[in-house]
Amino acid sequence: MEELLKDSIFDTDAIKQTKALIIDIQQYLDEVAYLEKNKDLLEKAREKKEENVIVTEAFSKAPENAAEFKTVSFTVKKRVISEVTGGEGELNANNQPEKILKK
Repeated sequence: MEELLKDSIFDTDAIKQTKALIIDIQQYLDEVAYLEKNKDLLEKAREKKEENVIVTEAFSKAPENAAEFKTVSFTVKKRVISEVTGGEGELNANNQPEKILKK
């Protein structure tokens, strides 16, 4: 099947659409096979979701030392990338500063 779906220089738009349709059908068949194979596990997971959670009375009451709780505040300081990286740097894929090492 994989050989049939590989791109070819002879593919027309109609052939490309047909190949895309075959891929979609194969994905659907794979999903159906997966669901059939894991039917028991999926059934157990569904039963777990429907279980009733027992909440004790203490859960709904405020703690005894609640009056002693204090509000905590903080401020976020925005920094320029050069401050974080020591003068040179850029952001990596996770928007984290990445220091550039000099050679």
